[in-house]
Amino acid sequence: MCGFLANVNFESKPNPVISQLSHTFSFRGPDEYTEKNTTNSIIGFARLSIVDIEHGTQPTLFENGIIGMGNGEVYNFREIEISYHRMRNLKS
Repeated sequence: MCGFLANVNFESKPNPVISQLSHTFSFRGPDEYTEKNTTNSIIGFARLSIVDIEHGTQPTLFENGIIGMGNGEVYNFREIEISYHRMRNLKS
């Protein structure tokens, strides 16, 4: 199972303690650890890679500066992929 930490501060720059705390939950996602930083936030994500090992890196930083992530299990992802494949190339 994956795990994440976040620090958001709209008054000043976020505290870099997220990087220092990453080791405390590495057992939640031993396969990969990534961080995304914006002006007001730092988000760290520890990933347990089960499916889509190459393309599942999180969190995602979108062009508009929004950071997105998900944590959980989607058991019917194959059906969802088939349903939406006609509209776009679905990637996790």
